[in-house]
Amino acid sequence: MAKAKEPSPVATVLLVAFGASQNKILDISLPVDDYYCDSHPIIDDNEFRKKMGIRYIEGQIFDYEGNLDQKFKNEYDSEGAYKHSKIVHSDGTIIED
Repeated sequence: MAKAKEPSPVATVLLVAFGASQNKILDISLPVDDYYCDSHPIIDDNEFRKKMGIRYIEGQIFDYEGNLDQKFKNEYDSEGAYKHSKIVHSDGTIIED
């Protein structure tokens, strides 16, 4: 018998932060409203990322029905400053900068 698929999180943002050698540093789950409305050190604070050694953040944003709205990967330099991002939206649109 096949294993039942776990339901996707609803209205949730999952963030995983990695160091330069791709070692996992943090794993965070936030309500989607908090993600868009509040400031979070992992996303908004260069000094926090520098102190923690965060060089990459991978995120998944789930909508209110539990559908994956977007996936992204951000890259930061050794000082915690933003370098690059790739966002893949649920409709297949890809945005890179």
